[in-house]
Amino acid sequence: MKNRLYIIPCLFAFFSCKKNTTDKLELKILNDTLIAYDFDLKKDTINLLQFEVQNNSDVIYYFNPLINTNSLFNQSVSKNDVSLRIHSKKDNREVNYKELPFSFGSNKSLRDSAVRYNFEHITLDLERLKASDKFRYYANKEQNNHFFIHPKEKLFFEIYINLTDTLNSEYGRSRFAYLKRGNDYFAKMYLTSDSTTIKSELPRNILKTIKENNVTVYHGILESKNSIPVKVF
Repeated sequence: MKNRLYIIPCLFAFFSCKKNTTDKLELKILNDTLIAYDFDLKKDTINLLQFEVQNNSDVIYYFNPLINTNSLFNQSVSKNDVSLRIHSKKDNREVNYKELPFSFGSNKSLRDSAVRYNFEHITLDLERLKASDKFRYYANKEQNNHFFIHPKEKLFFEIYINLTDTLNSEYGRSRFAYLKRGNDYFAKMYLTSDSTTIKSELPRNILKTIKENNVTVYHGILESKNSIPVKVF
């Protein structure tokens, strides 16, 4: 078949699939360190998380993020389909992740209005595109890391993320790391891509691009080749 869409069957949930340990795609964190305040201080520290993905193969890959539907994102600090898992340096034990209630502050009505406007705007666009069933792709395309990566190409990304407390501007997040001052930690990063959902989620133009250019949709979990220290104040 011209269309090289590889689907890897899993006997269990997505996260039960073995992490992809090949060197086809390589994920690397570019930061030297991440910082955070003690969880109980209820203070925010923003990190600009920078990372790269390198294609070491001779294949064009499309990365189709899998978000909020696998256990990886229930056991990590996650944002925009980026997942950070944090461990103690002392015993290599993974930290606990805490659920925090959303905090809208005094601008709840304004925020609700903005969310409603954005929803209505996207809905209207999709009606005009005759793509109403592709809402997740269009609603998240600026936040999620959908990308094509060509042979021997290296792509660079960055997001801002806080590890221990919630920002009003991040009211969609609820899971944060339970970190304590005086302990040493390190973090690894994960990205997931799913080839089994592309027909139901991706718009026609992306599917056609994949088909006409003999693209492989990556399926698996990318684990960063490096880990970086997390400093807690």
